[in-house]
Amino acid sequence: MSLRCTGCGAVYPIAQGVPILLVRGSRATAVERGDSVRDAEPPTRHLAPRIRAWLNASPGQDRHQAARLAAFVAAAGAEELIVDLGSGSRRLAERVLTVDIDRFPNVDLVADGHRLPMRDGSVGRIVCTGVLEHVELPERVVGEMIRVLRPGGRVYAAVPFLQGFHPGSGTDADFQRRTHLGLMRLLAPLTVVEWGIAGGPSGALAWVLREYLALPFAWSRILYRAAYAASGLLTSRIA
Repeated sequence: MSLRCTGCGAVYPIAQGVPILLVRGSRATAVERGDSVRDAEPPTRHLAPRIRAWLNASPGQDRHQAARLAAFVAAAGAEELIVDLGSGSRRLAERVLTVDIDRFPNVDLVADGHRLPMRDGSVGRIVCTGVLEHVELPERVVGEMIRVLRPGGRVYAAVPFLQGFHPGSGTDADFQRRTHLGLMRLLAPLTVVEWGIAGGPSGALAWVLREYLALPFAWSRILYRAAYAASGLLTSRIA
């Protein structure tokens, strides 16, 4: 199965019901990063990715973010389109359209944040957490978010400030960090409704320590990831 653009005639594949809307440049970017567009895993194999996601969770992650995101989604109007950009395997709610550049479980649409396949002003709310530090051109991604956002629409964005380079989490595409002022400047075309700091120095220390403890095993990708997960368990209570 495939989809054809009525404007330019481009053809996009559909993998097990999921449209793969990546252009040539997006595919090259993914390859350069060492990622791949993966086929959907059968339901019986969904447990393994979720276990990996749990083991790779930041030891200093914001424990209140889930509640805030739930409230953000619940506050949307019944007809509003909600997009989770860079969702990974996360499913915030059944009504949320999950978008990622890779084919993870629960992803509804494979697309590049630099080139969102959505009409201008068609989205009511966008969630983008732990993503903007992993994209090559965050200004372009934010520009795309603003383009597709309807007037009065809202964005929930979160990025790290102090965080170690973390290939153990499954990606080498890790480009930048931002203070809360840096994030506000990046999102400057939007009006700030509310902002806050998700974690403090203890969380940052836990994350860096996790990377430090796994570093002696960096010569082996498998051992590094195992040590990364184990050190995450050891440092999970620091924050």
